[in-house]
Amino acid sequence: MSIEKELKEFEKKCDKWIYRNWNKGNLLSYWKKAKLSPREILKNKEYLLKKTYPIIITGSVGKTTFTRVLAALIKENGFSVYTTKVNDNWVPQLPFAVKKAISEAPDFAIFECAVGSRGDTELMEKIVPVKSIGYTEFSEVNLKELKSVEGVAEEKLGFSLKNREIPIIAHIKNRPHLERYGLTAKYYGDMNTGADFLYEINSINEENTEVTVFGEGVVKLKLSDIGLHLGPASCAAVALYSTVGKQLPKKEYVFNSYKNPYLRMQSMDYKGVKIVIDTANSNTLSILNSIETIINMKSELKKNAVIGEIYGLGDREEKVMDLLIDSILKLDMDHFDNIYFIGKNFPNNKVKIRRKIKTNAYFYLDEDECKGKFSFYRYQNQILLLRGPTRAGKNLSNMLENFEGRSQETAPKEMLV
Repeated sequence: MSIEKELKEFEKKCDKWIYRNWNKGNLLSYWKKAKLSPREILKNKEYLLKKTYPIIITGSVGKTTFTRVLAALIKENGFSVYTTKVNDNWVPQLPFAVKKAISEAPDFAIFECAVGSRGDTELMEKIVPVKSIGYTEFSEVNLKELKSVEGVAEEKLGFSLKNREIPIIAHIKNRPHLERYGLTAKYYGDMNTGADFLYEINSINEENTEVTVFGEGVVKLKLSDIGLHLGPASCAAVALYSTVGKQLPKKEYVFNSYKNPYLRMQSMDYKGVKIVIDTANSNTLSILNSIETIINMKSELKKNAVIGEIYGLGDREEKVMDLLIDSILKLDMDHFDNIYFIGKNFPNNKVKIRRKIKTNAYFYLDEDECKGKFSFYRYQNQILLLRGPTRAGKNLSNMLENFEGRSQETAPKEMLV
């Protein structure tokens, strides 16, 4: 295809692009504010492909953590690395991310790509260069647009279908989806899954998580933050590093400066309460992981939780929420002293929840109602998990005074020269 024809097709797709949360007008006009033309966007992709080793991370659960752990591993081995800001991971922002990567001229550039609607991958593939791809586990997210897990997989695998020669690392549960399209990969997963790379979480306390990865040798990682999600992220990072043509020189890594991404199992002290805030993602797997993290954390402090429900599921919302509630009730929730359930689906299941959970349980229709009756002073010197989000456009970070819960992304004005 000629450059001019490719450019016209790209512009046409950009003109047609829509997304439910996008309110800043036409994509091309948005980029033009930063003096970024479609021609430059296509050229930037090819330029960066020659100058660095670009990696795409996509999937449904754990993309940002995978990206951060991989970046820490790359840095620890003496290489420079660029990573996208938390919310530079979707179509409107990725051209800025590529341009930022060019300006930094790193050895590696990691692009998290959040696919939320049909056609996203086709546009991203034109914007972002790639030499290795990592897929986290596919899950029931963005179902209003993508309809099913199969639809999620089909859209996200577009990166590999357009670049079949590119090495793939994927979660073991994605295997049927990849095989359906004739794609091969190295797989990662927890113990006894038959994956090529396996992980075991050795311990979680209030400060650290220790993980052992078994693959091409045994590698131990100690990360200075908390979360069961650090297990698969560490395993995926070690697995993907194996695709770049370099071997890990060490068998043990201690990441003393590692911190979980913003609003993703982020720990902080607030009015004497140890807050763990996890409001950036809303899907069954991430909700269960954050709850289980607090349950399994070694601590003498009492544990409490505020749990919001899942949105953006279309007509599958009630079914998915019923499954989530059933999954929560299979956990040992009595490790918590108090649990606040927020959202219409929890009160509808109040009898079932109270029958299974002996600890104190409270039910509110939305975070505003909860906030009006909630006192942080009650939980001083205790752990409080804020696990959301709740209503579209809001999340549980709104319960924290003077806390900036907005997205972190590159604005067009930052790119003006």
